[in-house]
Amino acid sequence: MFGPDPGASGTRTIGPRKSAAARLADPVELVAAQRRELLRRLREAQQAALAEPAGSGAGLLLEGVALRLQADLRWLDACERAWSKADDEIEGG
Repeated sequence: MFGPDPGASGTRTIGPRKSAAARLADPVELVAAQRRELLRRLREAQQAALAEPAGSGAGLLLEGVALRLQADLRWLDACERAWSKADDEIEGG
């Protein structure tokens, strides 16, 4: 469902063919699935970073991965809030 993102964090994005199908899917379900995947990867990155010696280059790179994943999670939260607000406005008339 998700294709690799060329970014250094290794996050995934929706690929071109799947984005057409995704338009038909429930955005809340898509956000939930993406959030689960991001949380799983964040947990892995944080565990790997903890296993590295303090001040190591690999630890610094893993910290960058974790920060990127956290930013992606915040973006998903913002999307969800925007969609909820739009739904409330539609329902409220």
